[in-house]
Amino acid sequence: MSDPAMHPSGSLALPEFIEMLECRDDASRVAALEFVNRGVFETTDENEAKTLFRRVISMLGDPAWEVKRAAIHLLSELASQFDRGTVQSLIRALSHPDPAIQMTVACVLRHVEGAEDLCHLLDDRSTVEAAVSHQGGLLEFAGASFRGGRDIVLAAVRQDGQSLKYANPNLCSDEEIVLAAVAQSGAAVHFVSQETIAKHAGLRALHEGRGLALYGDYLVLEVLCKGTFSEVARAEHVRTKDVVAMKKVSLDRIRADRVREAALLHNFRHPNVVRLLDVEVVCSDIRMAFDFHPTDLHKVLMLHVQSSHYLPIEQVRQFSEDILNGLSACHTRHLLHRDLKPRNIRLGIDGVLKIAGFGQARECSEQALTLEVVTLWYRSPELLLGATSYGFEVDCWSAGCIIAEMCTGRPLFPGDSEVGTLFKIFQLVGTPSATNWPQGTQLHHFRRAFPKWPETGLKPIFAVRPELYAHGGDELLSGLLCLQPDRRLSARQAHGHRFCRQ
Repeated sequence: MSDPAMHPSGSLALPEFIEMLECRDDASRVAALEFVNRGVFETTDENEAKTLFRRVISMLGDPAWEVKRAAIHLLSELASQFDRGTVQSLIRALSHPDPAIQMTVACVLRHVEGAEDLCHLLDDRSTVEAAVSHQGGLLEFAGASFRGGRDIVLAAVRQDGQSLKYANPNLCSDEEIVLAAVAQSGAAVHFVSQETIAKHAGLRALHEGRGLALYGDYLVLEVLCKGTFSEVARAEHVRTKDVVAMKKVSLDRIRADRVREAALLHNFRHPNVVRLLDVEVVCSDIRMAFDFHPTDLHKVLMLHVQSSHYLPIEQVRQFSEDILNGLSACHTRHLLHRDLKPRNIRLGIDGVLKIAGFGQARECSEQALTLEVVTLWYRSPELLLGATSYGFEVDCWSAGCIIAEMCTGRPLFPGDSEVGTLFKIFQLVGTPSATNWPQGTQLHHFRRAFPKWPETGLKPIFAVRPELYAHGGDELLSGLLCLQPDRRLSARQAHGHRFCRQ
């Protein structure tokens, strides 16, 4: 594969053009569309030309905006060479339900002789606004009156901050538009008026290259993790310089649990629960600022595994006290965490553990609850067997799994599936039966054909860390990892256990 940068405009031959269009790399596909020799569309035979045009037209639906943009420009330039079939396929695409696709196709068709009248949607304000809200970069192809329309520009920059460069210069001083643009892309600051930048400390920091984006009063310094609809970043308050963990979730695709997370943690203050410092809802996003703790229990345990050393038993006791104290506080507030695991337990600079990751949390009630909770290895047997009525005891099982992992340095039930995890649980605590857990044998996913394993008394754990016996750790783990949920220790009881008292 040749380097796209080696090709001056119009020099790319047909074989390389086709090859580069198939690349997964966005830059290669853009380069193919920008650098292709336009003559290849004239010199190929009629059928091959049709195939080429169809291939380029398909790029209008590419997931990368820069590829779509390059396809619009290329097709607009070659519009006079379209055959009737190509034009008809574009006209049909005008009926697509996605306004962004409608506008993208219309941007090409307006260069086709005789098809201009079909592109009236480019003059329709509501269509253009809907289109740029789906694909902000389309603002480049909107009419001058729309690029000067405040609502349309605001919709565009909320989707793609860098579309600010196509807005009427007067709007590059509008604070709401500017802040929406730099929240989506810090690079948008380069299109903001110097006067506006000078007035705002956050914009000045962005302009000086000290951040990636600006979320209100918070300068984003580093993206820590990113999902389909959310991301977590390390950010700094512009005025106080306090560093926070900033979670941003798209309201367009938001699930109720993200709003619930903010509501449940509001005004919740406890030394073993991460603090929610600030919440802001800005059009399409909800942003939550938490205390920043750079590491988590998972990373701590991995460091000990890599050094071939167990976590000292006194440290296990202290960490267990932290976890169970925080969990007891949650349960006292009727808050069911439902996703307790080492990655969701942060380690403060003071050496104190703090429970985090409340995205699955909810208030405990009598209503049926979803089964799609708790990371597999820390999921209780009743959840794995299909129970829809459950309570705080599922968190207590997870806590027992974590404490055991702190002792042995490895996950207790690392199953590769729900059944695989169940079998690992049964191998340690016994298969449900009429004597040890009769209710469990009635749950939806229980099968009479399951292997019948006897309970071990958790001896495999104690064989690795026999010092647990000296501090009552055997009693604590047996109480938390009890197969029968209603006999499991509560978080309050576990926190009061002598293992946690040093």
